[in-house]
Amino acid sequence: MRNADYTDGAHYRVIRVSFPYLPSIRIPMKNLLTHTLIVLMLSGVTAAVTAQDKRTAFRITILNTLGKPQAGMVLKVTGYSKEHLSDSLGIVRFEQEVNKNYTRMVNFYFPTDRTRPVKTLKLDEALADTLLYIDSPEDLAQAKQSGRLFQIEGLVRHGGTPLAGAEIQIQGTGRKATADALGRFCIEADYSHLIVVRAEGMETRYLEIQPFLTHTGSPYEIDMRAKGADRIYATAEQMPEYPGGMKAFFNYIERRLRPSRLAEETGTEGVTVIQFVVEKDGRITSPSIVRPLQASLDTAALKIIQTMPRWTAGKEKGVSVRCKYSVPIRFKKPAPEPPMSPADSLRMTVQAQRADSISKLPPAAIRGRLTRRAEIPAPMFSAAEGIRLEYRKLPYVELKEKKRGFFQRLFGRKD
Repeated sequence: MRNADYTDGAHYRVIRVSFPYLPSIRIPMKNLLTHTLIVLMLSGVTAAVTAQDKRTAFRITILNTLGKPQAGMVLKVTGYSKEHLSDSLGIVRFEQEVNKNYTRMVNFYFPTDRTRPVKTLKLDEALADTLLYIDSPEDLAQAKQSGRLFQIEGLVRHGGTPLAGAEIQIQGTGRKATADALGRFCIEADYSHLIVVRAEGMETRYLEIQPFLTHTGSPYEIDMRAKGADRIYATAEQMPEYPGGMKAFFNYIERRLRPSRLAEETGTEGVTVIQFVVEKDGRITSPSIVRPLQASLDTAALKIIQTMPRWTAGKEKGVSVRCKYSVPIRFKKPAPEPPMSPADSLRMTVQAQRADSISKLPPAAIRGRLTRRAEIPAPMFSAAEGIRLEYRKLPYVELKEKKRGFFQRLFGRKD
């Protein structure tokens, strides 16, 4: 802002406004209010233009584990109906705004089934240039029938420490290998048999061949878990429980989330499923959306789960363990109130008019001494045809006079 020269004998201010994507504008300002309104308007235009420029270009390559392109794969972003298809090279290209305030998911479908996603990833900038390996049922069937063997490499660790001497076996075959001092091993595997990894004091791992084939350039790392320490149970002898039970949980969701109101505001109904881990001390960790519905509803549900009070931890043989738990959250519009019947409407009218008639009585008739029956005027209205009105006579009211003292009887006012 700067002072301008006198023009037509009047001194006024000129603002030079410069915004990205807009030409420089010189605006004469005679009052502060006009200045503020114009700056806010131009800021909104700039924000809209900038939001468009924040769209991220995505390039996702989809192959099967044998390296062949997966053409025709369908990609959909939750909250959007538009579909993106992979080309003959298995590449999907699209642009999408990445909003940190919403958790959006990218779902991948086979062209023969657009209802059940085969892979789901979080939409973020790290996904902008990604290579994915997805095997169709036909790919797996052909690979199993071929009986082809693949040389795979792995690295067995626990907490970053190599597990020397770990035993690797191809289940159902005689093929075995042992991890060296660095935890590395090499073995021939196929699509038809599981890869079994065992180490002393650790839980046994059962792996398929796909992760080894898709992890190129370095050995596939296998993180072993100590027995009973970090294991996450899908089912336990005593499953975790919300304080007060599931009825109290859904009351908490209704009270904090108000799903009916959100469904009405967004015009969306359905169920979103949230999965999380109940730790040994009852804390809720690693919440994720396993069945998305709509971006804003999914995000709201996720935040409510993150702020839940501690649960009662699950137990296995009397010992608290970590458990995986899933809960559905239903978004449903409130049912419309049924129309009031003529009889109910008339009854409410009678009650309102009767209350109004009583309120118009003089104070003396209500608060004074009533030694005889009070007459209260009946409400006046016309009844609709076919509706029978029944009047009940009001009970008589008689108030007894409070006994007065000697001085009140001697000097008191006589009514």
